[in-house]
Amino acid sequence: MERLRRPFDRTGVAEVSDAFWALRDINLAVRRGEAFGIVGPNGSGKTTLLKLLAGISLATRGTVSVRGRVGSLIELGAGFHPELTGRENIFLNGAILGMARQGIRRRLDEIVAFAEVGEFLDVPLKRYSSGMVVRLGFAVAAHVGAEVLLMDEVLSVGDARFQQRCLGRLRQLRQEGVTTVLVSHNLPTVGLFCERAAWLQRGEVMACGPAGEVIEAYQRDASRMEVSAAGARDGEVLIVEDVRLLNSAGEEAWSVRYQDDLQIRLTFRCRERLFRPAFTLTVRGTEGRLFQASMLLDGRRPETLAGRGVLECIFRRVPLAPGSYHIVGSAKEADGVAYVLPPRVVGHFTVEDDLAAYGWVAERAEAFLPEVAPVIVDYAWQIREPVGDPE
Repeated sequence: MERLRRPFDRTGVAEVSDAFWALRDINLAVRRGEAFGIVGPNGSGKTTLLKLLAGISLATRGTVSVRGRVGSLIELGAGFHPELTGRENIFLNGAILGMARQGIRRRLDEIVAFAEVGEFLDVPLKRYSSGMVVRLGFAVAAHVGAEVLLMDEVLSVGDARFQQRCLGRLRQLRQEGVTTVLVSHNLPTVGLFCERAAWLQRGEVMACGPAGEVIEAYQRDASRMEVSAAGARDGEVLIVEDVRLLNSAGEEAWSVRYQDDLQIRLTFRCRERLFRPAFTLTVRGTEGRLFQASMLLDGRRPETLAGRGVLECIFRRVPLAPGSYHIVGSAKEADGVAYVLPPRVVGHFTVEDDLAAYGWVAERAEAFLPEVAPVIVDYAWQIREPVGDPE
């Protein structure tokens, strides 16, 4: 089956210099059976691109060609009616996604089992919790027999257990040869799930290629933009001009693996001479501070600091689980209370690893990573008998 959107040109649209283009000069091709990721900041055109592929929106100019039945998870539960029951909404939503009634009937039990709404199947949707609606929406969209699946942040909704089940279903679809296009701010998921990726910025393609390389380029740019914005603040004595993340070989890399060394190189400039300054670098995850290094604790503070300089800090064998992390920098002078560099995010990096090479890690991480702190520490349980006398 081939669906081709014909070239479209709104000749009435005036060419003005201040016109805003959500997307422009986009030229991308996704191969049959490929998992393709799209990353970029908010407002970069990611969702707009998916809507063009799904036929929800029409391009002002250009051609969009899609071969195969398309399933869209751009907005989970879109098209559901609150007054209809769960069963009725499955048939309604399946029809919207292009599935014949007979096909929906064949897959009904599978959809209901995945969504875990069996006992509420004939209850009006308005009685469902938001989580139940999300589960039902994903279950329908992921079982319509699509050959091309478009997904927009579907792994950032629902509870941790549901997100894990979604990822498992997507892996299964990929093994079945379904072409998948995933938009997500969860960079580790894109890196692990997708073979190739594109980075969009202000409606243009900044990079396209192997997912890991594209994610690194995107994070490098995001970190430098963060540093540039921080350095532009007036009245601060110490300015961070550049932050780089290096791997064990001393090469710049904005992603690491579980138990890799994490080397941070920070270039700074002092507007005036500082007396016994102390730097602190902190690594933060989504749940807050994970670990840090401080000159106050190891006595390596310089007596004075002036002009430009480079600071390097190495965290050895960092036990971070796959995820996105922030680097926060700060500095104080002597034993003063005031910061010469107030705490702020100066960089971003990801840990990308399937953990399959680490034995026990693979099994435990698969089950618990979405629900626990992102630091993996080896452990073993032991219980000795007897543990006590019965009362």
